[in-house]
Amino acid sequence: MAAFGPDIAGVVLEVTDDKALPKAERKRLQVEHAAQVSLRAQLVKMADKTCNLRDIVACPPADWSDDRKRVYFEWARSVVDRVRDVNPALGWCLTRRTAGGLEAVGGITNRGAG
Repeated sequence: MAAFGPDIAGVVLEVTDDKALPKAERKRLQVEHAAQVSLRAQLVKMADKTCNLRDIVACPPADWSDDRKRVYFEWARSVVDRVRDVNPALGWCLTRRTAGGLEAVGGITNRGAG
């Protein structure tokens, strides 16, 4: 990370999960900490979720059931709900992506989809 300098390295550290923790704990902490990181880290998180959600709809992992996709979309929405107002246009895009993804897998779409 030294090649990118301390500012970028700091943002990367803010959005990087602690792989020593169990997956469920890492996911819980992402929701909990989403609004507590810097503005730049929140924007990175939003951009990352946008790409992940798009990929899961367009080209999901072959071994992911609709239920696993639904759980991911619901979790991603929980993260995004914490940072949505940082960039309203990107927040709107994420709202539409989560709603569209949930609709595609038979999940609930009415929360925050407007």
